[in-house]
Amino acid sequence: MFWFGLALMDKDVKIMSKKKCFFNRYPGTEYIARKKVFCMIGNRMRRTFPKIFNFSPISFLIPEESQTLESYMGLHPNFVFIGKPSCGKGGEGIFLIDKFNKIPQKSYIKNNDLLVQRYIKNPLLIDNKKFDLRLYVLIAGLNPVRAYLADEGLARLCTEDYK
Repeated sequence: MFWFGLALMDKDVKIMSKKKCFFNRYPGTEYIARKKVFCMIGNRMRRTFPKIFNFSPISFLIPEESQTLESYMGLHPNFVFIGKPSCGKGGEGIFLIDKFNKIPQKSYIKNNDLLVQRYIKNPLLIDNKKFDLRLYVLIAGLNPVRAYLADEGLARLCTEDYK
C-alpha cells in the first residue's frame, strides 16, 4: 500500500515511517523555496564553484549586503536591477531601479528583508509576454539520487505585453 503526503511534519513522518510513502516535499526542503535562503545558497555556490554556477543572476540581500550592492551598482551604472520582497509572492512589491538610493524605503523598512538582482533587459518572450515554466520532478531517492521528470509541465504567461 502506498501513502501520499503533503509537506509532512516530523510527527507525520514518524507515524508513517513503517509504511512505503511518497511525499510531495521532503521534510526540511521547503526552505530552499524561500527567496532569501535560495539567494544565500546560490551566492555561496557561485563563490565556491564560479565556473559551474554562473547561470544564476547576481543577487544581493538587503540589509545584509547593502554596501556590496551599492558598490556593485556604482561600478555598473548601466545595469537595471529588480527588487523583490523576500516574503512576497505573485509580483507584490516588485520594483526596478538603476541606483541604490532609488530603493523604496517603504518596502526596505517594512520587511527589513529585500532581494535585489540584476534585471535581464532582453528576456526570452512568447508572443511579446514574459513567461516561466513549471516542470515537475519526482525524486524517488536521495542516496543514490533517482529523479524522474514528468512528461508534461506548465507554462505561465504574463498578462501584459513586455515593455
